[in-house]
Amino acid sequence: MKSIKLPEIRKYANGVLLLLSVLFLGILSSGAQEIKVEAESGTLTGSLTISKALSGYSGSGYVSHFTVAGDKLTLTVPVTTEGAYDIFIGYCAKDGTKTINVSVNGLQSSLEILQLNSKFNEVKFATLNLKTGSIPVVITPNWTWFDIDYVRFVKVDSSSGGFSISSSPVNSAANQSARNLYSFLNDNFLKKTISGVMTLKPLADASNETTYLKSKTGKEPALLGLDFMDHTGVNSSGYKNNPDLVANAKAWWGRKGIVALCWHWRDPSYKTNAFYTDNTTFNIEAVDSSESANYKAMIRDMDVVAGYLKELQNAGVAVLWRPLHEASGGWFWWGAKGAAPCIKLWRLMYERFTNFHQLNNLIWVWTTTDDSKALTWYPGDAYVDILGMDIYPGEYQHGSQVISFSRLKEKFGGEKVDHPQRMRLHSLP
Repeated sequence: MKSIKLPEIRKYANGVLLLLSVLFLGILSSGAQEIKVEAESGTLTGSLTISKALSGYSGSGYVSHFTVAGDKLTLTVPVTTEGAYDIFIGYCAKDGTKTINVSVNGLQSSLEILQLNSKFNEVKFATLNLKTGSIPVVITPNWTWFDIDYVRFVKVDSSSGGFSISSSPVNSAANQSARNLYSFLNDNFLKKTISGVMTLKPLADASNETTYLKSKTGKEPALLGLDFMDHTGVNSSGYKNNPDLVANAKAWWGRKGIVALCWHWRDPSYKTNAFYTDNTTFNIEAVDSSESANYKAMIRDMDVVAGYLKELQNAGVAVLWRPLHEASGGWFWWGAKGAAPCIKLWRLMYERFTNFHQLNNLIWVWTTTDDSKALTWYPGDAYVDILGMDIYPGEYQHGSQVISFSRLKEKFGGEKVDHPQRMRLHSLP
C-alpha cells in the first residue's frame, strides 16, 4: 500500500534552545496577536547555512541548503497567551514544488510548499490550540532544496468552531437508519472520538481484529470497516461472493455498532485481478463512453455491489460508504487518469446507486487529501456527506492528527464532517 511518509521526530537538540532574536509584531489592526520568529535565529543542524543571496527575505537573512535528511532547523516561539493560533511558514521553493516536515510542539506533519515564483512566499501550516510557554518548531526536508525565512503565529478566535454542517444527508431520500446514523455522527462531531478497525475475517474467527482488541483492552471498537475487495473480479479467482462481509455487517449493526464499507475494486475488464495501476491497463476514461465494453463492465460491477448493499438496506443497516478511495495518489486505476474521469465515475455511481437501485441507506464518504490537489479531485457537495483522509503515520504511532483535520476544515470551508481514517491493520495483496 502506498503511504504518506510522516517521519518521526523523537526529540529535540540537547540542552536549552536559545532564541537569539525574536521579532514581536505586537497587535495587528484586526486585534490578533502575532509572534514572528526569523529562521536565522534558530538552531541549525547538518549542512544548513544562513544566506542573503536571494532578495525579498524577512529579517537579516534566511536558512538555506536543506539538502540531506539530517538537516534540521529548530526554532522556539514564545507564546504568552493561551488559545488557537494560525501557524504560517515563510519559504522559497525556487527549484520546484517541495514537501517539508514540520513539528510544532510535538505535533508532526508534512507540508507542501509550492513553487509560485522564484521569490519568498508564505504558506499556512495549521491552526493549533496552544498553551503558554516556549513552543518548539522543527523543520526538516522531506523533499530537499528549499529555503526557510520565518515562522509566524497569529492568534485567532476559535469560539464559533468554524463549522457549518448540513443537518441531513445529501440524499434527500435517505432512509431513517441512514438519517439516524448521520445525526449521531453530527451530534458527536468535535465532542467524542469514535474508534474503529478494519477486518477481512468473519467475526467468529478468533484472529479477527475486534476479538484481538477486546482481549487486549476489554472493549470493542464502535466502528467496523469492511471491504468489497472479494466480491468482484475474475470469475475463476475465488474472490467472488464472499459471504462474510454481509454477515459481519448485519451482526455488527445488530450489536449497535457502526458499519463502514470500502471497495478495492478489481479490474472490471476481468483481464487481471488487480486494482493497482501498475498491475492493470483498465482505463477509467471509458466512463465517457456509455457504449464501450469497459463502461458496461463498470456498471456490471456496480450492480453486483449494489445487490449486497440492498441486502443490508433490507436488514435495516446504514452504511458509511467509501468507494474510490485514495484516488489522487494515482496508484489505483480509478485515479490513474486524473481527477476528471474519477469525479465522473463517483457521480455515476452515486446516481446509479441512489436513483436506479434506490439505495437510501448510504452515507457517502469521500477520501481526500490535505494538499493542493484536494479541491481538484472533490466530487462536489451534492455527492458527499463526509470527508475522510487516509493517514499513514508509521507503525505504532498513535499521535494526534489534528493538523490534517485543521487543513481539511480550511480547504472545504467547514461544511463537511471531517473523519480522519488513519489506521490500517491489514496489508493488502
